Amino acid sequence: IPDTPTTPVNASQMHFGIATTMQRLEESTPYIARWLRDTRAKLFVVIITPEEGVPPTSQEMAMKQAKMRKQGMDATLLPPMKEGESYTETYFSLAKIMYTHRTEEAWWFVLMDDDTFFPSMRALLAMPDKYDPAREYWIGAVSETWWSVARYGMMAFGGAMIVLSRALAAGIDEVYDVCTTEMHPAAGGDERVMRCVHGHTETKLTNEPNLHQMDIFGDLSGVYGSGRLPLSLHHWKGNAAYPVDLMSLVVDICGECFLQRWQFGDDTVLSNGYSIAVYPEGELANGLDFSKAEETWDSHTVDGSVNPGTAHSMSPARPRLELDTQRYSTTCWSLRSSTALFDNPTFTREKKVQMKRTPCWFSIGERRTALYTPATHTMRDQLSYQKASFKSLDTYLADRKSSLKTGKERIERAIDS
Repeated sequence: IPDTPTTPVNASQMHFGIATTMQRLEESTPYIARWLRDTRAKLFVVIITPEEGVPPTSQEMAMKQAKMRKQGMDATLLPPMKEGESYTETYFSLAKIMYTHRTEEAWWFVLMDDDTFFPSMRALLAMPDKYDPAREYWIGAVSETWWSVARYGMMAFGGAMIVLSRALAAGIDEVYDVCTTEMHPAAGGDERVMRCVHGHTETKLTNEPNLHQMDIFGDLSGVYGSGRLPLSLHHWKGNAAYPVDLMSLVVDICGECFLQRWQFGDDTVLSNGYSIAVYPEGELANGLDFSKAEETWDSHTVDGSVNPGTAHSMSPARPRLELDTQRYSTTCWSLRSSTALFDNPTFTREKKVQMKRTPCWFSIGERRTALYTPATHTMRDQLSYQKASFKSLDTYLADRKSSLKTGKERIERAIDS
């Protein structure tokens, strides 16, 4: 069981850079605060102007910067280096801006999107420990989908985050003007980083598979129920089924426990922060391999490739669970609301957070659905769960009433213990 954090995170060796609009920054600030606040890491935000928009005034930027710093985030808001530059040009400029404003403690420079989320800063900080920042390192992750890798190559995708060692950031700073001049106008921000690195250094991508661009779609229950701790997540905002910023609240209590799995009895599995699943009778005892992620997500093959779609990124994986409709259906309670009532003496801010209603998805073959019940399941008055099943709700309740009651009682006993 992971230890409860007792000291604040010291991430002063990392600088983070984002290019975004004032409106998107305002929307993203609560999520940024979840991982950045009180960490001593610096965040540089280049404020771009949306199409047909009005540039923010220096006073507006100063007020937003002061507000973020008052909230415990060491943020610096800046205008673009050049007037009229594109978003992708601004994104690439983050490398130069962070290096120019570097502190003596800074060894790693992170380019990211405004919806990149880090579930655990402690786990994130441990990732570059095995690398020497005095050497040139370009660290990131390729897309989870093979189609994107086939198109862009071994590129660090920006949504997962791009990490430059201090040595490589210095090299990019030296050739920045050259790279900017020779860059194709249509190149994306992360592609510009790749082209500059490939064109002027011998550095190759160091792939960290626990960084996630999240270019996978469909039923993601197999991802969040895999027991694997993601270091970064992208493309999560707007997906009510997976509110990862609130799911990860549990790390404030138990450290590196986010999505850690616990088995109760012979049929119940808790994926910490995400769901409680009750499997059909005997399914776990029959040797379900939990070292492999259940491939519930959509896969898209590439013509002529032997990669079925995500083998390079999500392996090892096992086929989605095929349920016999004459047997018990899998029942799942997914996290719907949460309130952090504790006041950790190390961290002075009291946290009170509400979560949105989310479904818990399961698949039978290619058919997907989610049905809801009223909020009838409450555990310790802090977590509410909702049930989903593939059968119609009325049929399911009539057919499995006694089974649901037994499963609910078993889960409540497990939680109480």
